[in-house]
Amino acid sequence: MLRGPEGQSIRLTDERWDHILLDHPEMAVLQWTIGATLEAPDVELRSRSDPARVREYYKEFTSITVSRYVRVVVCFDVDSPFVLTAHPN
Repeated sequence: MLRGPEGQSIRLTDERWDHILLDHPEMAVLQWTIGATLEAPDVELRSRSDPARVREYYKEFTSITVSRYVRVVVCFDVDSPFVLTAHPN
């Protein structure tokens, strides 16, 4: 279980993790950045496609070589929030 910037629990399911790795295999060694991004994002935006439920979090990491930023997208559904995707940005 991950924690969001307001302390809320956010799930990263096996299905979503598999999806992330399929499209962004570099995240295998960067999984730790997902939690770090959610806990203390540099930028938080509401999704243009679904602003009531989906938020995007961005954090800068100067220590990673793939990209300087990581983007984590979270769906705040009725029961509990979960990670939709995450990738270097």
